Amino acid sequence: MQPHDDMERLDYKEAWAMGTYRRFDSLDVPAFRPPKAGEVYTPIQSTRAAKLRLLDTHLPDTLLSLKDYLQGGKAATNLPFCQQLSLYLRYLAALQTFEPQNAYKVHTPVPSVRCLRPYRVMVVVAEDIPRLYQYHANYHALELIAEGEQFQHLLGSATLAIVGVAHYWQLADKYGEFSPFPVNLEIGGLKSQAEHLLTLLGWQQLASEIKPETWNQSLDCVDKLETTVFALPAKLPDATLSLATLPSVVRTLPQWQRRKDLTSRFSKLEALVALFQAPSANPIPMFSPAAAASPVTTDSDDPHHHIDILKLFRKRNSGNDAAGFAPSSKSLPADFLDKLLATFHALRARRPVYPGEDSVKLNFLWLDANSAPVALYDQDGVVQLQQKTGRELVTDMQAALPNKVLKFNMSAMTLSVLMTVDLAEAQTKHDDEMFRRVHIAAGMLAQDLNITATAFGLFSRPVRMFKENKIEHDLQFSGQLIYQVLMGFNRRTNYKIGLI
Repeated sequence: MQPHDDMERLDYKEAWAMGTYRRFDSLDVPAFRPPKAGEVYTPIQSTRAAKLRLLDTHLPDTLLSLKDYLQGGKAATNLPFCQQLSLYLRYLAALQTFEPQNAYKVHTPVPSVRCLRPYRVMVVVAEDIPRLYQYHANYHALELIAEGEQFQHLLGSATLAIVGVAHYWQLADKYGEFSPFPVNLEIGGLKSQAEHLLTLLGWQQLASEIKPETWNQSLDCVDKLETTVFALPAKLPDATLSLATLPSVVRTLPQWQRRKDLTSRFSKLEALVALFQAPSANPIPMFSPAAAASPVTTDSDDPHHHIDILKLFRKRNSGNDAAGFAPSSKSLPADFLDKLLATFHALRARRPVYPGEDSVKLNFLWLDANSAPVALYDQDGVVQLQQKTGRELVTDMQAALPNKVLKFNMSAMTLSVLMTVDLAEAQTKHDDEMFRRVHIAAGMLAQDLNITATAFGLFSRPVRMFKENKIEHDLQFSGQLIYQVLMGFNRRTNYKIGLI
């Protein structure tokens, strides 16, 4: 592959095409081609000794029904701070499960890209001395990284901050120059879960004017392939902040280390990452909550809302089996989609609105003809594209699969949610921050859809692998496809193990 000679002038249209229509021929992506001689597909694996503070695992397994949460409720908990933080982090880590039957045979999160969640979670706590911790989900433990008054500046009037740091390098060995796209989509999902948990526990999310560059310096982000994507400062009501009572142990931790030759191996990587890291003229929308919408009225008798939200977080299923997918048709009530849409909108309204969400359009493609006519709906449930038959729509989706190896039966899927972006409009609205904002927003919406699907007994899998140009043409979208969430019912699935 020839190096890109003019990376300084790489604009958003060119970069978008590289990450979608032309990713197979314009980007160097090891996972999409035969390996070169001597090429290594994984980051360097090593170990190190670390002193960990073990978080309590004797936690409530119920807290608040989905019904009460959707209607504006918050958990009434008298847990001490250590247990509240443990509960928060445990369910932030609920995104991660171990599937022993997964093809990659690794104890890492599923269904994350190649089973690698490309980020780390940091926690800043205003104890007697402000302290910075790294959360290790596999151990449900915190590692003290640093302490000092410099962290008080980051907190402001907050008592703690939850911080998501993206690792672009972690996917680069397999996804090369394509890796910035899935990294931002994945960390968007983390941000959605983090904000729902703040709301659920009644922690007040605060505004912050601290720029990402300042966080990067404090968190020792070494270069542009590692950066702070979000920070959520929060204030806990009447909490005594101290982690000193947590038991400490020394453990040998496995860890990934980045290879130093990534930017020389992948000539476009740095310029594409730079698009996602374009500095913000006003950092406040990135690092503080917008006003959350008022709770959305839902059907109080909907049986899908009776599940406790903690159980919902644990129950989520991505539909993996040994062959990929095993969806099956199921007879469903006529109002199933209407109820699912109402639940999704109500759930989305329970967290702050992220700036890029206004540029992401949601299209709901109902695929299972056994329950309702196959049709394309907008986010309000209004039928679109009425001139196409259901059979034509299913055929279009089947033809949009990336290759013949993937033998997914799209007619057995229940629903495909397709997110699109009008690039020109989004660029006008968000300027240099457009790339980062729309990808993070799409990741956040995908996580909301994951939770919604789980409440209705569906598996859900966010994907970015279908032929975008085929879908955009056949479904006559006015914007460009950015992300997709497949939903359905399983004939079989891998068994999974939670972390604690």
